[in-house]
Amino acid sequence: MSVLQQLPSTWKEDRHLAQDSIEHDGSGEFLSLEAPDPTEELLEGFNHSAGNFGEMPEFINESIKCIRKKEWPEAEALLRKALDLDPLRKHPRVIIALVNLGYCLDKLGDHTDSIRFYREAMEIDSECEVAHAGIAQTCLHMKHYREALEAGERAAMINPSNAKTQFNIGNARLNLADIPGAINAYQAAIKLRPNLTGAWLNLGTACESIGDLAGAILAFEGAIKADPNYAKGWMNLGLMQGRHGRHGESVKAFKKAVELERSNGKLYILLGLAQRCEGNNAAALESFKAAVSSNSLVDKAWNNIGLIHLDVEQYEEALHAFKKSIALNPEYAKVHLNIGKALARLNREDEAVASIQTAAALRPDLTAAYILLGEIHAGRGEHVKAIGAYGRASEIQPGNDGIHVRMLRIHLAAGKRDAAMAEYKYLADRGSHLVESVKSEIESD
Repeated sequence: MSVLQQLPSTWKEDRHLAQDSIEHDGSGEFLSLEAPDPTEELLEGFNHSAGNFGEMPEFINESIKCIRKKEWPEAEALLRKALDLDPLRKHPRVIIALVNLGYCLDKLGDHTDSIRFYREAMEIDSECEVAHAGIAQTCLHMKHYREALEAGERAAMINPSNAKTQFNIGNARLNLADIPGAINAYQAAIKLRPNLTGAWLNLGTACESIGDLAGAILAFEGAIKADPNYAKGWMNLGLMQGRHGRHGESVKAFKKAVELERSNGKLYILLGLAQRCEGNNAAALESFKAAVSSNSLVDKAWNNIGLIHLDVEQYEEALHAFKKSIALNPEYAKVHLNIGKALARLNREDEAVASIQTAAALRPDLTAAYILLGEIHAGRGEHVKAIGAYGRASEIQPGNDGIHVRMLRIHLAAGKRDAAMAEYKYLADRGSHLVESVKSEIESD
């Protein structure tokens, strides 16, 4: 079950924020790859002996300093110079140079060359754990999850006690939809290294994906225990508490995340959404304004400010906020829809229809746009247009009984009793609880 499926209704306007709030590696999956790579563990145990290959050992030593400072291009250049001095790959530290070059190239996004150098290290030593682990990491970045799993499992066979390798195995399995396997791998990583925050975070994500919300909360609490300053742990904990309807606890978690990352506009928006769920619109308004001041996700912040004004029937103020959002993001379909809602409540129906149609053009799957169009047309007595709008909404969400209730009523208003009866039978056959709400309308017609 997705984190988005059971969010409180107030959250639905910005459900994509909940999705984005979980750490990911660019693959579209909810992952955290911010923990150090397995390769880094070898840095602590390198042999710094001079050897007999000219400047090669010094190049390697200097490259290690650059790696520790995350100076990837400089490290790459030094490692290539070192390897140029040993074309036959005879120096005892050549494997160190090869795997570190593979590591740097992965960091620089040159994944194909990264794997090439890791494989060259494996040709010298087929049991080189860090080369297998490095290939696993690089394949994750390439979204080659099957290959990442194979390489990670090989590294784990060589050294079962490397927590970060287990972490990468978990990431590969999660992307391959092997959730039990991912959970086992994350748990193994945590057992080996209890302070590995990324493993705790992804364990929570994996638990959430199978509906184990309690397990997800425990995992996110584990991430926070491992690092109380881990903002993403607090953020995910806030999301899960909200899923449980514990909006007060959700607000507390988001406030802690905001304290840790005050420039992160997304956190202010999530805090504001939780405060709205708690019924505190005044606090939510301040949170959304803080998101505007953070200069991050400003279009979404203005949209949420507009929604608060809309809810309390301050329609002109709502329009002002929505237009601020649209100025920043003209293709924000839901804001065009919200403008349509405000205009409709101001009885500016022609403008409302135009705005809602823009929303539907930008997002053809936006069911709410067609429902609102149907309501406006129905209110005007434009039965054919209303039926068309509701029909389109029903095509997008065929299981939405509320749409069929609207269709039934507009058919009755248009004098099409047979069509209305067909909708009534559909609802009855489905055993919909909405049948009773329209039964008297059918019988009295």
